[in-house]
Amino acid sequence: MNEWIQIDANELNKAVKKDLFGVEVKVSFSPYDVPRKYRGYRDPKTGFFIIEFQYLMDEETCIQKPDDGSPIELEIGVNSKRIHKIKLDVKKIGCEAVKLEIEPLARDVVGAIKHFSESVPLGQQERYKMPENIVFNNRNTLFSDLTSPCVPH
Repeated sequence: MNEWIQIDANELNKAVKKDLFGVEVKVSFSPYDVPRKYRGYRDPKTGFFIIEFQYLMDEETCIQKPDDGSPIELEIGVNSKRIHKIKLDVKKIGCEAVKLEIEPLARDVVGAIKHFSESVPLGQQERYKMPENIVFNNRNTLFSDLTSPCVPH
């Protein structure tokens, strides 16, 4: 699934009603924080499986890991803290030796996103629900390349 898949940004970023100090208002995210496209593919150079998100604007990124032993890395925008890539170490996950179960993998990726979201200010944490939902709701399509039989090395 190397092709980009378009996201309905209006559907993903529906305004919701919130009560702010007794006043009901509708709030939504900045259009710059809403992914426009996503894709999943195996990087031929590293062997990692990559989940990539495309936004209105690109930016410089840095790597964040939930913990040192994790097979999951997040590539985060330096300024925006948006998730641009999720990198999965296929060998550490065990896909090279056994048939991979998609739902637990998707839950692990969502868990890594949640873990990272706890490191940003409280007001920004809600925007990480969008990448979580994209990964989990599209897990079968997104991880389809990893479900084909893997050859042990």
